[in-house]
Amino acid sequence: MIHTIKIEQMYHERILSGQKTFEVRKNDRDYQVGDSLDFICSDGKTPLRGPRYSIVYVHSGLGMNPEYVVLGIKPD
Repeated sequence: MIHTIKIEQMYHERILSGQKTFEVRKNDRDYQVGDSLDFICSDGKTPLRGPRYSIVYVHSGLGMNPEYVVLGIKPD
């Protein structure tokens, strides 16, 4: 499944540089390993160019709010 999600540009730049390899999200989409992420700027107007990302790890629990997950991501 491909998820199109909003992200602030400064965080997207960190993902593009390889500095940020994870994303914390409310798990309202039932994210699964093997799903893909496409990012759009949180203002909804600015297109963000970059690769599609694959979810390689989904973490939940261990003191986290049960509605949220940490997604390990890598460029496709």
